[in-house]
Amino acid sequence: MTSPDLSTIRRFLSGLTLAENDFPAGDAVVTQIGSLATAARSLDTSSEPWLAEWLDAEHYKAGVLYAAGKVNWNHEQQGKGTAADTRMRATIVQRFNAWVAQTQDRLATYEQEPTAETVQPWLAELARFKSDPVRNV
Repeated sequence: MTSPDLSTIRRFLSGLTLAENDFPAGDAVVTQIGSLATAARSLDTSSEPWLAEWLDAEHYKAGVLYAAGKVNWNHEQQGKGTAADTRMRATIVQRFNAWVAQTQDRLATYEQEPTAETVQPWLAELARFKSDPVRNV
């Protein structure tokens, strides 16, 4: 069994970052997240279906974190924000960037050990995030 070439995923992750100034600049980060998902879906994962499931769950997490920051920023722009919103958004940005680093580390781990057992704890963690994104990093 030959694992899919994950270099495209690695490349998209290496260029992905979120900063406060990304929110007013448009949705370039959304495009990057979408490109990551497109690259993941283009992989032949027929012999490793758990890889597709894991990458899809990571994409979901990226989208939720970005959307939370963008909604928070829009709320502030409408004059409804407080200092707490700014702090919350800074935390969201930090969580997003930590997600990128963690996903890069996981990708490297997966390339060393491309098995369902490798991704199982990650999928469990991502399922907890999906059920409660606020309390589950």
